[in-house]
Amino acid sequence: MTDFSFDLAIIICSGISFLIFFILQVIVFRMVHPEAVLRWIMNIFMIVSIVHLSTLAIVYHYLLLDYPGGVLLMAGVSYFIFGLLAFVYILCVFGPSETSIRIRLVRELQDIKGGRLTHDDLLKRYNGRLILERRLQRLSYAGEIIERQGKYVLINQSNAFFMIDAVAGLIQKVLKKS
Repeated sequence: MTDFSFDLAIIICSGISFLIFFILQVIVFRMVHPEAVLRWIMNIFMIVSIVHLSTLAIVYHYLLLDYPGGVLLMAGVSYFIFGLLAFVYILCVFGPSETSIRIRLVRELQDIKGGRLTHDDLLKRYNGRLILERRLQRLSYAGEIIERQGKYVLINQSNAFFMIDAVAGLIQKVLKKS
């Protein structure tokens, strides 16, 4: 196929994968326990990654027979763009709405009958100890940490957040050298 555009295929595959990721996230997060959000966001990303790569295999089989090396380039670039879109969405859109105390406060007021809480009730919900307990509970529920003999232990030494930190550190080192 001579009129086939790799650039267009890469953008379409990345965009469709991100759209599937977004739709699954909206559907699944309405059904899972709030403490399981971290685990499910990674599960959804992995599911869509499999769909993405499977779709690329089908596209290669039907459209790219004339370009045997093109599928590797297309797969790598489109997967990178999809991952970047998902990362930016999680970091800039989903993350702040899930972690911001102000937004959570507004959500809780909305959920409470009459939408009113006293100052003392707010202090009970948002004291430092309670916030720390909730965060530790989320990390524990997500399978990132466990409590052993009164101490918290990191279970997964190679989760996505550490990989992101490693990539960011590598980028900083490269930029400092230039």
